[in-house]
Amino acid sequence: MEPSSLYWSILNRNDLRQINGLTFDQARFVVSLLDKNSLTAWLAWHEGLSKWTPLKDFKELFTPSSTPARQLPPTPPAKVEEKELTLDSNPANIDKRMNRRILKNFKVEVVDPRGVKFETRTTNVSTGGMALQNGVPEDFGKSFQCKISRADGSSILAYCSIAKDTGERDRIKFMDVAQIKILMSWLIDSSIV
Repeated sequence: MEPSSLYWSILNRNDLRQINGLTFDQARFVVSLLDKNSLTAWLAWHEGLSKWTPLKDFKELFTPSSTPARQLPPTPPAKVEEKELTLDSNPANIDKRMNRRILKNFKVEVVDPRGVKFETRTTNVSTGGMALQNGVPEDFGKSFQCKISRADGSSILAYCSIAKDTGERDRIKFMDVAQIKILMSWLIDSSIV
């Protein structure tokens, strides 16, 4: 598979900052923003790799994009008030999940292998899975199809399973999301709640 068609993740081994689910162009953009003196602290991974690799080994991420630059948005109209950020260093309180959860309320129709349907809504979504308001019934088994819909009627299909790490039936893992790029655009669109 071409590196440009894979999803990438970038990790700083010193402070454990991590960015997941990037397209090739997004990964190249993030790399262009990194401090050149700190590149040795960064690792990269993409689909198909079994382990993290030093970022510097991916020369293709350091080449300029052949895609024309898009117009940047205008400067925000008002100064945003800065708030103090407090970091919790207690290991028990650190979110160890690979994909960032985003609070989104999408309609979800779960369909089991028999064709039986169950409807609920999401409480949060990531590119790796979703949390549901109501757990999937026990008789639906561990794997099923989900139709995730926005308020405007657009929808995507995903093949899902109960998340193994919790076993809770309201925690769903995506096994295959054919339209992952659409889901990612939904997650970053702030106009969608």
